[in-house]
Amino acid sequence: MRRTQPRAVLAPTGPDTPPRCDGCGRGPRHPGERTDIATAWILPGTDGPVIGHFCRDCAPTGPVLDLTCSQCGDGPLLAGDIAETPEQAAPLLTAAGWHLTDPPTCPTCPRVPARLPRQRRIGEAR
Repeated sequence: MRRTQPRAVLAPTGPDTPPRCDGCGRGPRHPGERTDIATAWILPGTDGPVIGHFCRDCAPTGPVLDLTCSQCGDGPLLAGDIAETPEQAAPLLTAAGWHLTDPPTCPTCPRVPARLPRQRRIGEAR
């Protein structure tokens, strides 16, 4: 299986969708396969985590962890050793614009800050 170099952005399907599977080199033959290939996989590489895109036939096997954006529900799949210790992927994800603190947010969604409840003064109506 060929491993890719990190891409600049881990984003949902769109105009930047990779045209070919990094495993077999085949392009999508139908819309479902285009979605499969558009899914970003974060895998262990020789110099740290790398990003790959695969068709269903070439998708990595073994442990898989789904990182999901709290706003849109999209996100990469972490595979192999990265799935078992996801902290390894943090530098790659933050460089791509992910906010990993609760709740995790992808680079394309607005960050919703945690809000503290407003304090009321004694005697103030609810």
